[in-house]
Amino acid sequence: MNVDLSAKVVTPSNQQPVVPKMRKQALLIPLITLIAFIIVLLDIPVIREIVIFAYLSFVPGFVTLKVFRLRKLSLLHTFLFSVGLSLFVLMFVGFLVNELCLFLGFMQPLSAIPLMIALSSYVLVVFFIDYKNDFSIDFASLHEGLKVSKKYFHIVPLLIVLPITSVIFVLYVNVPLMLGLTLIIAALCLMCAISTKFIPRESYPFLILSISLSILLLNLLISKYTIGDDASLEFYVFKVTQLRGYWAPLDAVKDTWQAVSYNSNLSVTVLPAVYSALMNVKNELLFKILYPFIFSLLPLSLYEIYKKEHGALIGLLAALFFIFSVNAFFGELISVNRQIVAEFFLVLSLFLWLDKGIPLKEKRLLLIIFGLSISLAHYSLAVIYIIFVSLVVLITSIKPRFDNVFNSFSVVTLFGATFIWYAFGPGSALGSIIRVAQSMIDGLTSFQGTYAGSATNVYAVPEVFTVASWVNLAVTGAVTFALGIGVVLLIFSKKLKLPDQISDKYTFVILIGGLLLAASYALPRFAAVLNFTRFYAITLLVLSPCLVVGLLYIFDVPEIIFRRLTGRHKNGGMFSGLFSNKSRKIGLLLVAILLSAFFLSQSGFINHTTGGAFRTPSFGFDYYRLEASNSTEGQLIFYSTYIQDQDAFSAYWLSAYWGTPQKLYAGVISGMHVLISCALVPQNLICYLTNETIPERGTFIYLDTFNIIKDSMPTETEVYKTSEISKSFDDFNVIYSNGHSEIWKVAG
Repeated sequence: MNVDLSAKVVTPSNQQPVVPKMRKQALLIPLITLIAFIIVLLDIPVIREIVIFAYLSFVPGFVTLKVFRLRKLSLLHTFLFSVGLSLFVLMFVGFLVNELCLFLGFMQPLSAIPLMIALSSYVLVVFFIDYKNDFSIDFASLHEGLKVSKKYFHIVPLLIVLPITSVIFVLYVNVPLMLGLTLIIAALCLMCAISTKFIPRESYPFLILSISLSILLLNLLISKYTIGDDASLEFYVFKVTQLRGYWAPLDAVKDTWQAVSYNSNLSVTVLPAVYSALMNVKNELLFKILYPFIFSLLPLSLYEIYKKEHGALIGLLAALFFIFSVNAFFGELISVNRQIVAEFFLVLSLFLWLDKGIPLKEKRLLLIIFGLSISLAHYSLAVIYIIFVSLVVLITSIKPRFDNVFNSFSVVTLFGATFIWYAFGPGSALGSIIRVAQSMIDGLTSFQGTYAGSATNVYAVPEVFTVASWVNLAVTGAVTFALGIGVVLLIFSKKLKLPDQISDKYTFVILIGGLLLAASYALPRFAAVLNFTRFYAITLLVLSPCLVVGLLYIFDVPEIIFRRLTGRHKNGGMFSGLFSNKSRKIGLLLVAILLSAFFLSQSGFINHTTGGAFRTPSFGFDYYRLEASNSTEGQLIFYSTYIQDQDAFSAYWLSAYWGTPQKLYAGVISGMHVLISCALVPQNLICYLTNETIPERGTFIYLDTFNIIKDSMPTETEVYKTSEISKSFDDFNVIYSNGHSEIWKVAG
């Protein structure tokens, strides 16, 4: 029931009016803003980092959300939308401050004082404008939420401790304890299907958030530096923005087109620059806090979508499947921060589009904001989102009852703003947009060739098969098969008269996801546009429930066959009335068992405990194995994944004492990681060493730990000995050495 909080409330003389009290409590917003401003000015250690992170991540979005006056939002939905709107406000206000200050001649707009003044002004102006129209904080809903939380209070300590212990275990690289924590997470998945007394349904969101954070932190904190090629380049464009104090296009001569394109994504330039300036936190640590926080909210948002279509338990298991998938959650994606932010906005957009409880006008405005946020965050995902919206509009023109959300105004605004941003905005990525679109078209018309990032990445097929390899392939193959079955069943759920029927809109979403996944499997060139694993991650955003549904029906194949043979399916369809409460519980328990096995497989637990062959490492289980490995494969995995302290020190020294060299020779690994993220050397200035390289006189040569200690020089095609390559150097001087890493200067 809607309550008009602005109406006069008659109360007994011994009671305080409810509405004025709530409006007074709303004045906490300007008070918190004042406290945040003081904390920034006084630079109070620790408190500044914690308070400002919480303030930036929630308050700007919360006051913005209040403008829409959405009375029926739950506490969880309010939190998720507030975080999403806060990220948009930080990117957009940061961009406006950047452009306005540069226009007025102030050369460091992305510093603490200008940003704090701008954001505080935004929060206070929006707050006081809406305060006149009844800005109030619904403490009644908060109180009700606390009452409900008492039902699962017994599990709260475990869920709080889980992320904390993951941080402690990984910082000390304590492999046995990390393995034990992995078993606890798998056991929690099983307990969800066994008993609602131990893990009540009300605790599912908290459980998802706890497990998500634990898994992400176990992966990211194994190294104090960036992990992954994309993360290194994203960190590079952020650091360039931060050191300059403003955001502007990169030098297209010194920097590659990838760096120029990444620089156009505010999600990895302006957004972290705002957090960094106001929090005053170490930059590498910021990346390991900000983006895992955003990513951990993704499964939480997905659960809310799944729950409305399939129920709480299926929604939970589907969300856990997404979390447990290394290629969708804790693998390569943790190093693609711009896609993390864009995926979060995409999921919020899907939730808005599918939800029937939000008023149409407000829904359209929020969809425009989140759609524009996708464009600001990641150009490739923006292309996919625009194609999706175009298909919705096309189907609506043929079948008007399909959708009434995307009207002409919202579509034109969304398309127009996106085009203007990429065509005329600083650091334009229009060329990259065209390249992505053209690659998609070429991929759909070509069936030839093999490309990086193919479907084999999902199965992690090793060169040498062990028992663990066969177990991993069996579990992954079963999951893939069930996922495909579930996609088909849900698309045709109404025709097959399934007990698990979904809305027409969600059927359309699953159809698009299924077609995208099928195209990625069948067409290598299409998959290579983003890399197969990234397409796989995007499709699992909507297809994860298909696994649970597919498994439920596979487990009931005997009963389906029996109905077919006895002809009982004729009255109402083969699947009608299929599941009794008992059989459904058993089926969900079997799903939870397979998901637990899938997690142990994907995390590397099975591979590590059985001493299996090296694969892409997860959780750091194989950190010491890889470090001590004498095999070329193990060494390549280790040094291309983890930046060593000595390598970072030499890169910092190079940057501090020699600036940016005109040309620098190095191996492929250091040329794609430490020299970019630590020394901030533009990628076009780095030349990869081979056995035929003759360095120019007066240039620099950078050698990392892999080159010096292991006497190995990796190229793009093979691995040479460093001693073999150095023989071709006529004359050089060692200008820096720390025993593991060296910098040479060629005489001349």
